[in-house]
Order: sequence, then structure tokens, then C-alpha cells
Amino acid sequence: MTTRVKRLDGGREGTSARWLDDVRFDWIFVALCGWILVGAFTDGWAHSHGRTDETFFTPWHALLYSGFVAAVVFAGITWRANRQRGYRGWALLPPGYELTLVGLGLFGLGGLGDMVWHTLFGVEADLEAMYSPTHLILMIGLLLVVTGPIRAAWRRWQLVPDPPLPLLLSLAYTLSLLTFLTFFTNVFTMPYPQMTAGAGEELGIGAILLQSSLLTAFMLFVLRRWQLPLGSFTLILTLVFTGMAVITDEYRFIPAMALGGIVADGLNEYWLPARLITAQTRWFAFGVPAFLYAAYFITLFLTGGVAWSIHLWAGGIFLAGLMGLLTSYLLWPPAAPEGVS
Repeated sequence: MTTRVKRLDGGREGTSARWLDDVRFDWIFVALCGWILVGAFTDGWAHSHGRTDETFFTPWHALLYSGFVAAVVFAGITWRANRQRGYRGWALLPPGYELTLVGLGLFGLGGLGDMVWHTLFGVEADLEAMYSPTHLILMIGLLLVVTGPIRAAWRRWQLVPDPPLPLLLSLAYTLSLLTFLTFFTNVFTMPYPQMTAGAGEELGIGAILLQSSLLTAFMLFVLRRWQLPLGSFTLILTLVFTGMAVITDEYRFIPAMALGGIVADGLNEYWLPARLITAQTRWFAFGVPAFLYAAYFITLFLTGGVAWSIHLWAGGIFLAGLMGLLTSYLLWPPAAPEGVS
């Protein structure tokens, strides 16, 4: 007696393996995402350094959109090859990349819209370049694209990613885009503590609160799913801020970011905050952003000084840790008492 089994991956019975296995697809796709990100940050550098003009057709856009075209071509070749092997529907790409197709479509529409927008209204500058409608569409599409390897790794059974580099690079790309979107609310890219006016104090404290919460949420999200190898956060944070420093010329803060990553790796390795909800988890959430902003203010004191009073900059360090701690309760709440459903 013969039993017919329906394939869980969406392919037809008797089909061969996918044209590219999941790990090889990850390696190629994360490299293409890096190409796109280099184009995006190069374009950001051009906007911040006055290297743009009133045309859409610039070398920076050529680098950005050529990476996008390469990703589309690669996804199309994979789609066609797997279709010939009998796969159908979402199974034409490895699991986790479904939303990547949506992201590529959004990015393409955003690119066409951006060309029309520039023709009608000119090229954006400063804050406009971050939040024009077409650029926001591009950003949303790009986030869906670069998070493909993260979703793919999430759906696999491994607690320890193997190999880890495609996942780590995808995480770095994601945090880079989130940092890029909040460019003007980040004291690492806008050194408000060196501004003497009151607005610099208000914006700076608000930026510390926002970025501390964002960073802590990102780290705990990752640690709840994976056991990352030692050095992972150092790599991620160094890559993220190196990209931002290209836009802002604030290279002096790269060592502070790298030190923050080293502390995060050390605390993760020693305390293992992702294994159980313990006091160590809360100390991790407090300690990483507090140390990061302590390193930031030390860098400022060594490279030009701080306009803020000791009350404000010392309070800013404590607030960074406190915001990380509070964020940990939102992302990782305590277990409910027994008998409470």
C-alpha cells in the first residue's frame, strides 16, 4: 500500500530540492541587501554634504537602484528555477522571504514615485530628505527586504544560528535603517549636548530616551529567540554607527558604540539574560544603554566638551538605563501569578 504525502513546503510530490538551499540563498541575498544599503547611505551622505542637484539621475541613486535591480533579478531567477522544479506559491522562495517580495514591490513603486516627486517638487534637503512621502515608502519597502534573512532564521529550528553571519548582517541592516529613520532624534548623529541653547537640552534628553528604548527592545527581541555568539553585538553596533558616521562625519563616536557592543556581549555571555526572566535580565537592560551613553559623554568631554551641566548629562546617563529597564518590562513582562490566565 502506498501513502501519498502532501509536501509541507508547498511543492508537488516528487519535486527536487529548491534551486538554492536556504543557507546559500541567505548568503547571496544578504550580500545584495548590503549593496542596496551602501547605496542608501551614500545617497544620505550626498544629501548631507550638498552633493545633490535638482535631478533624480545621480551616481548615488545609480548605486542604490542597481542594488535593487540585482535583488529583483536574483529573486526572479530563483522563482523561475524553483517553479520548474515543481514548487508553487510562496514556496518558490525559501520560507521567510514572502514579505521580501512585497518589500521589493514597494521599493520599486517608491523609486518611481521618487523620480516623479523630484521632477515636480525638487530635491529634498535636511529633514525633508528623511520624511518625504516617497522616501518613507522606500524605507518601508527596504525594511521588508533586508529583514528577509531574519524571518528565515526565525522560522528554522536552530536556537544557535548556523551560520550566524547572514543573520547578524541582516540584524545590522535593520537597526541601521531604524537609526536612519530616527536620525534627528539621536545624539550620536546630532550632538545636542554640545549646543548651549535650551532646545539642545530638550531635544537631547528626548533623543536619549527614544534611542535607549529602541536599542534595548532590539537586543531583547534578538536574545529571546537566539543564542548569539560572543562578539555579535559588537559587530552589529559597530557596523550600524560606521554607516551613520559616513553621513554625519561623526567618526569619533564609533569607539563608544563598539565599547557598548563589547559590554552587551560580555553581559550576555556572563548573565545569559535570554534564558530566563531574572534580575540579571533587568540589569542587562539597564546596564547596556547606561554604559553606552556614559561612553558617549566621555567622548564628548575628550573631543570638544559638553555644554550641559553635570545635573543634565549625569541624569541623561541614568535616564538611558532607566528607559532600557522599563522597556524590558514591556517586551519581557514578568510571569503572571499562578491561577491567573
